[in-house]
Amino acid sequence: RNLGGKPVTCKIRLLETPAQTLHLAQLIESTGVSALAVHARRVADRPRYWAQWDQFKLLKEDLGRSLPLILNGDVFQPADVPRAL
Repeated sequence: RNLGGKPVTCKIRLLETPAQTLHLAQLIESTGVSALAVHARRVADRPRYWAQWDQFKLLKEDLGRSLPLILNGDVFQPADVPRAL
């Protein structure tokens, strides 16, 4: 908000529960960021587990109209996009 009109974005990973991740995303949204990138796995997940696109979808349902969201994680080809979003 206080950067002279320059856009600021933020990137997070998933937290232990969807509720914790949503709360963090809401706090970040309240700071006035221009967009939020979400790496759709927890720190300990890689490389054993695929990105949890379902949790990104939950964030999108809650915040997607008020805050641009950017998905990060396991989108390798165009065919992945519809499934991920």
